[in-house]
Amino acid sequence: MGKTGSSTFKYSTYCSWKCQLTFKNRLGNFTDNVIEYLNEREEPIIFILWGNNAKSKKAFIDTNRHYILESVHPSPLSASRGFLAVDTLRKLMIFLKELGKEEIDWQI
Repeated sequence: MGKTGSSTFKYSTYCSWKCQLTFKNRLGNFTDNVIEYLNEREEPIIFILWGNNAKSKKAFIDTNRHYILESVHPSPLSASRGFLAVDTLRKLMIFLKELGKEEIDWQI
């Protein structure tokens, strides 16, 4: 019985890991396609890349036409790694103003 339980645990752990990896790959492909599509727009877009995975998508973005804000991923762990000090949302508001766009009302 111990062997069966152990094998089941190993199999379910493997399946869980494999499903997560498959989901990440599919989500990554979807995200890449969306970024490539948005990158083709003539009107400037402000991309906010939070975390290393998001920052790796920078290669898909035309930085001559679009704005990019980068920071660590916003999570409780990253608060000590600089997320709170980066002030990404303030920079977003500055870019919106430069583009003549309406600022975001965060009081909603």
